Amino acid sequence: MNFFRLKRSIISLFKNPQKIFYFKRYYGVYKNLFNMSKPYQHFKINRKFQILDETFEIIKNINEHKKIKIINIKKLYYLKKNKKLIYLHDLFNKSGTDKNNNEYDLIYIYLFKKINFKFKRILEIGIGSNNLKIDGNMGYQAIPGASLIALSKFFETAKIYGADIDPNIRINQKNIKTFVVDQTSRKSLSHFSKKTNYFDLIIDDGLHLPHANLLTFEILSNKLSKNGIYIIEDIDFEFLKIYITLSKLIISSYKVEIFKTKKRYLFAAIKL
Repeated sequence: MNFFRLKRSIISLFKNPQKIFYFKRYYGVYKNLFNMSKPYQHFKINRKFQILDETFEIIKNINEHKKIKIINIKKLYYLKKNKKLIYLHDLFNKSGTDKNNNEYDLIYIYLFKKINFKFKRILEIGIGSNNLKIDGNMGYQAIPGASLIALSKFFETAKIYGADIDPNIRINQKNIKTFVVDQTSRKSLSHFSKKTNYFDLIIDDGLHLPHANLLTFEILSNKLSKNGIYIIEDIDFEFLKIYITLSKLIISSYKVEIFKTKKRYLFAAIKL
């Protein structure tokens, strides 16, 4: 039963009672009262996911003629003897971050070389909460701010900024400043964006879910300087097509590369 149509019809009948005798004329109206079509928000969750999947496949096919290159991490092994790579690798190990586990140190050096390691302001979303009640936490053994500390030593003259939903994480060292930001909240991200300047490097190592990554990119990519690099880490295979589609949508403004590691994917976009 479509209750909106029923209410509208009842009001109409009260205003014009004689209409009830015009059965043939208003048969279609009465028939529509029992129309079982439902708006999207009333669908069951499985049907909603099916619609989203079908929509995504259509979008993917529309963009099929634009190919996005996926780089296997093995193609970067030639960098393993690079002195800067060795230094960054050691910093990651000493600080306690897990970035070396996926060989992100290799990808970082590959990307950093493209702009001659010129970074003045760096932002990382996801400091590394060890609060087990927070979605996307790194476990109770995590060391909050590990990668921020490593980056602050690698780029000694740069200003390093960190953002995380966990309000208990505070790392305010000489060249590190942290903020409380919920990357699933447009309001929170917009508020943070308004009070920050441009960044040469933005790393999203936060929730690792598409809705959070895309919302963060939508708002904070506007704070990326020319030739700046935007990185999204730890992309699961199930979500890869979403980031391929994102790459195709922004290809006129960014040079995009997607890297395949042993377990995950990494999205990187350089602003043109």
